[in-house]
Amino acid sequence: MTGVETSGTNGSGAIVQSVANAADAVTTLATPLAAFSNAANVAYGVFGINSNVVAIAPGSGFIESTSSRRPRVRPPICSPNGGRPTTVNATWATTKNAGALGVEIKAAP
Repeated sequence: MTGVETSGTNGSGAIVQSVANAADAVTTLATPLAAFSNAANVAYGVFGINSNVVAIAPGSGFIESTSSRRPRVRPPICSPNGGRPTTVNATWATTKNAGALGVEIKAAP
């Protein structure tokens, strides 16, 4: 990623907030973040699903950035400031145990 805050130990200043969620036997999972502290900030999410799921659909405003067993979703680069989604979510076809982590990433000053 470019345009991200780099302060703190190993860039820790880039993380404004984080939310984790987990559930058993689900086909969707969400991690709602609080309102962003700055309209230029973005959300990023990582999902772990207890299976090699064939197809995972990222929530509205996100794109899948890998097709591995641990799919990651992130907002599209062209998303306009102020229109960024604050709930990181994804869905899949069959019930699985899953966990998710959503973070607000701080834009560089």
